[in-house]
Amino acid sequence: MPSTLLFAHNNEGRVYALSTGNSAWREFLYLGLEFKRISAVPHFMWSIGGDRQVYVHVHGLDIPIRMKEEAFENERWLPLEGFSSRLLPTDRYNFSNIDGTINRAIDRIRLPSMAWQWEGDWHLDCSLDGQPLDHDAWTYAIDFPAKFQVKKTWNSCVRRRKWVRFRRYSAMNSWCAVAPLHKDPTQEPFIDVAIGGNNVPGAAPGTLLVWAITAHGRVMFRTGVSTTSPEGLRWMAVSTPSGTEVAQISIGPTGLVWASLYCGRAIVRSGVSKDSPTGESWLEVKPPGSGLKIVQVSVGTNSVWCVTNDNHVWFRRGVKGETAGISEDSAIGSGWVEMVGNISSISVANNDQVFAVGSEDRALYFRSGVSTSDPTGKKWRLIQCPMQLSRTSSMASLSSRRSGSGSPGSRHRSLSSLFRGQHQQESMILNEESEETSRSAPTANPRHKPELWQKPTDSPPNVAGSLTTCNPQAESSVKHVAASAPVAEIFEISGKHFETPLRNPRAWSPVRSVGSMVGTEAHPETDSAVFDAETSRDSGVFGEEDDHGGSQYWAECDVIWTGCSAGAVTVDPQQLPNWFNDTISSSNQTELNQPWRLKILEDLKGRLSDADELDLEKYQLAIEMSSWVKSGEARVAKSHGAFEDCLIELEWVNASGSSGLDSGTLTILNPDGVTTKMQFPLSEITCVMCQSEPGCPRLAIHAPRLPLGSALIKLQFSGDTDMEDWLSHLTSVCCQINEVHGRPTDQSVWITTNLGDVFAFDPSGLKGAQFKEETKKYVQEIDVSATETPYHVPLANG
Repeated sequence: MPSTLLFAHNNEGRVYALSTGNSAWREFLYLGLEFKRISAVPHFMWSIGGDRQVYVHVHGLDIPIRMKEEAFENERWLPLEGFSSRLLPTDRYNFSNIDGTINRAIDRIRLPSMAWQWEGDWHLDCSLDGQPLDHDAWTYAIDFPAKFQVKKTWNSCVRRRKWVRFRRYSAMNSWCAVAPLHKDPTQEPFIDVAIGGNNVPGAAPGTLLVWAITAHGRVMFRTGVSTTSPEGLRWMAVSTPSGTEVAQISIGPTGLVWASLYCGRAIVRSGVSKDSPTGESWLEVKPPGSGLKIVQVSVGTNSVWCVTNDNHVWFRRGVKGETAGISEDSAIGSGWVEMVGNISSISVANNDQVFAVGSEDRALYFRSGVSTSDPTGKKWRLIQCPMQLSRTSSMASLSSRRSGSGSPGSRHRSLSSLFRGQHQQESMILNEESEETSRSAPTANPRHKPELWQKPTDSPPNVAGSLTTCNPQAESSVKHVAASAPVAEIFEISGKHFETPLRNPRAWSPVRSVGSMVGTEAHPETDSAVFDAETSRDSGVFGEEDDHGGSQYWAECDVIWTGCSAGAVTVDPQQLPNWFNDTISSSNQTELNQPWRLKILEDLKGRLSDADELDLEKYQLAIEMSSWVKSGEARVAKSHGAFEDCLIELEWVNASGSSGLDSGTLTILNPDGVTTKMQFPLSEITCVMCQSEPGCPRLAIHAPRLPLGSALIKLQFSGDTDMEDWLSHLTSVCCQINEVHGRPTDQSVWITTNLGDVFAFDPSGLKGAQFKEETKKYVQEIDVSATETPYHVPLANG
């Protein structure tokens, strides 16, 4: 699998990249601009700068972005003049597009922005459907709507020829400012931006979607963004429900959009599809609990995670990105599940892998164990990698880093900060590894030092990737629209031609984008650096490896991260990158075996040997189970029916307090993951047993109180491992609901089936639940609120 990049930015506004093929952070060249927010997909990154304007960065492309401009020159035969550019009023323009509806005069065609350069002059296309044309490249037809051909005939009344010119995106590996909404950028700055939509179902290849939030709480959509048009065309305002003010936004790879509001709720955009990239309407989602507010959301393919104002992190179950455009239930999900950890921000990758920044230590974490059957994962793992730092960092930061790397002991930090303040019940998956290892700063490992990408040695001081200011000779005009304009207003920005030639077109990056300034023309003969693929791919992104000036150096330190973007990284959960410090367990084991520690443990055992049994009720549980969801694929059959493909979801809810009202549901869905075949509470299950046949691992679920035909449900799995896993989960939760613990009592009833399966019924738990101390009687409560009389129900004693 090719290497991908995880992006993050620290409290100084510096942007770093961590490759899956490497084990060290690399800092983007600092050119005087800090960044507040970043959002990335492969090769394209959008961000909010310290000036609260939007910037786009294109990097790592093996094939340059190259587009062809076309213009068709049209002429009509006149009796006295022959073929002439003077056309009839009903004809098309003299220079037009292929169908003649748009004026394409070649002297008026301009570059979209200063990020583009012309590769050459206009020239004729001397071919038609693979057939060569004469040197003048004319093709003929009876009239303009007719089909054009190579040969001229006696009735050829019109002719046309095609002019072409190529332009190339020359601002690779540089930050390019996107045009603001108003002539004065400070009138309505941006506070957040998100890019995604690279896998919208049915959309054309290369499609990208960009959403942004302004300081006025308005939601903006960038039209025309794609892999061949990195900046897009213009901003378009998207109306939001009245009374809502959006604070943050996130978009998934399938186009699903979630946004958090200042009031603590979230809104979801429904109806996003290839034909309607901006969606149709907003749906509201409440926060996870009373008194909590959603402060940040992050969208993956089939998962949504959020962070609340108490720094807890939550998983949204039931989200299906592939069908979110046609199903509101798939877009908003079905409920929140609380997860472990004190988190300040979170980011979900395209394959639903999760990255987060701790709220106390500001370290970067990865959620291990995330899979399609276990979307919530197992535990947080600290990402520990050395840093490539620049001398432009603040002196306070440098001194703290150097002092922090002075001794191994001073760098040691514990994962306890990640779980501090967890007063509510934590969420953990059944059979989950509950041990969270402590962490310390990584040791020096020169073997893992990555080779930096080389830059041209003779490049000028202002290299590609630099950020320059607006040239005073470039005149721009902006259609000014007040902030109180209608929300459907479209902002268009236009400008005059930028005439001053540049000595090296790679030595600048635009300060305004689409139409606000137009770049100069570049020629392959004089500006070879623009078209040199050897030097344009990666130069200017990171620092040089052979840095004799000392502007870059490597260090192992603790960085104060403020956010990360996982939209461009692909991590295989079965083969994790070399980002984690795996020497911790061995070092901890050495510490645990120290003689002084063993002596203390022996003394404690001696003190407790003669003590009475401890009252552990006043102690807080080290691990408490909370809600969790397990999903998977299987085949289902009711009673003696045929097996059908399905998705199964097991949802477990552990009640807080000592009431013990645990509950759960088993849901069987159609393969589309939207429509439900059947759903019933786990309390209806009386027996779960293995019913496998050779080559067919199966489970049988008995629920006598379900409707006739559904009382016996058979589930067939792809392998014995899946069958045993589901058998373990179902057995465990059913035992917890029925309070079955330990060995059966002497009053148990035992039976053996003709297949040799042994079952036991223990009435002691049932008696204990039904016995009332006040009346000294056994009571069974039956809910008859929704029943008709006469109502028949079997009692527990038969």
